[in-house]
Amino acid sequence: MSDFSVRSENVDVEQIMRQIRARIREKRGVDYTEEEIRELANVKLEKFIDPKGVRSGLLEEYRRVSKPEPPAPNFAFGEDTLYETHRGPIRWLRALFRPFLKLLFNPNPLIQALLYGLVLTLVSGVYFALIERPCMRKDWPQRAWAQLRSKTTGNT
Repeated sequence: MSDFSVRSENVDVEQIMRQIRARIREKRGVDYTEEEIRELANVKLEKFIDPKGVRSGLLEEYRRVSKPEPPAPNFAFGEDTLYETHRGPIRWLRALFRPFLKLLFNPNPLIQALLYGLVLTLVSGVYFALIERPCMRKDWPQRAWAQLRSKTTGNT
């Protein structure tokens, strides 16, 4: 690593510090003095973490405001998946006519097709993550060539 060198003899450090403080003041709107910074640094963290100093209803309010995430959808397929529904009367009718519907058509190939679709989706996602996404970068040929060169020449 090369040494840092200044080419000019007239560097005003105080002016640079004033400019930095002015930028901080513009962004935050507050300029802390050295004494205030030391005071903030010396404040004990326990004052902020102390459960006695926190409002008693804060946890309940957080629980009330934060909404739990909905459960992930269930994509499991079984023999009864085609006949399931959340509507009570329709579920009862489907259960009643299930033997008759099994006489009209065989649901196993349909269930098998749904399972193949699930597997195909997973394989496509892995292919995209491993092959297609890296090739979306503009410099992918150079990166691939460099990787190949490093593997064949033994350089790491």
